[in-house]
Amino acid sequence: AGRTFPTASAQSWIPVFWWLGFATIAELSPIMLPGSRAYITVSSALDYAAIVVFGPVVAAMIAAVSSVLTSLVFSRQSPHKVLFNVCLFVVTIMAAGFVFNLTGGRDAASVGELVLPLAAMGVTYFLVDTFGVSLVVALHERGNAWRIWQSTYLWTTLTHLVGFVPLGAIIVVIYREIGIPGVALFLVPLLLARYSFKLYTDMRQVHIDTVRALTSTIDASDPFTRGHSERVTEYSVALAR
Repeated sequence: AGRTFPTASAQSWIPVFWWLGFATIAELSPIMLPGSRAYITVSSALDYAAIVVFGPVVAAMIAAVSSVLTSLVFSRQSPHKVLFNVCLFVVTIMAAGFVFNLTGGRDAASVGELVLPLAAMGVTYFLVDTFGVSLVVALHERGNAWRIWQSTYLWTTLTHLVGFVPLGAIIVVIYREIGIPGVALFLVPLLLARYSFKLYTDMRQVHIDTVRALTSTIDASDPFTRGHSERVTEYSVALAR
C-alpha cells in the first residue's frame, strides 16, 4: 500500500491501453544493425518502465500485443516470425521482471532503491532477448550462436544498458509525477534517442564499407595479391579465436 511504484490494478487499465499505443509507436521505428538482419527498437525503455509500473505480466501483454500489431499488421511479416517475436518478448519480459522482483524492485520505496533492480533487470532483458535471436539465427544458418551474438549485439551492450535502462527509469519517475501525459511528451526525446542511435549505426556501417572498399582497391591494383587482405583477415581472426 505504501509502495512508491505500485503494480497495475483493475482500476488502472486505461494507462495500460495508452502504454500499448506508445509501445506500438516505438516498435514502428526499428534500427537495423550493421552486417545483419537483426534490429533493435527504443521500446525496450518502455518495457522496463512497464515492468516497474504495471508488473511483468501486464508488461508482457503490452509487448506481445504491440509486437503483433507492428509485425503482422504494419510490417506484414510471416505468421511464424510474429509468433517467435511474441514468444521471445514474453519470455524476455517475464525473466526480466522476475529478476527485478528478486533483487528487491517490487518493494522499493524510493528511486535510489531501484538502481540495483533496474540494472539487474536491464542485463537480464538484454541477454535473454539478444541470445534468443542469436540462437534462432544460428539454428537457421547452422552457425555458432556465440559468435553471431558477438558480431551482432556485443557492441550494443553499453548503449543499451547505459542508454535505454536510465530512460526507462526516467519514464517511471515521469509517470509517477505527471501521469500518462508526461509519458506521451517523453516520446519525443525517446524518438530523438532512437535517431541518435540510428546515426551511430549508420556511421559504423559506413566505416566498415569504407575499409572494405579501400581493401578491394588496394588488392585490385595488383592481380597477384588480389584477395590477400581478405585471407590475412581470415587467418588473423582464426588465430585470435
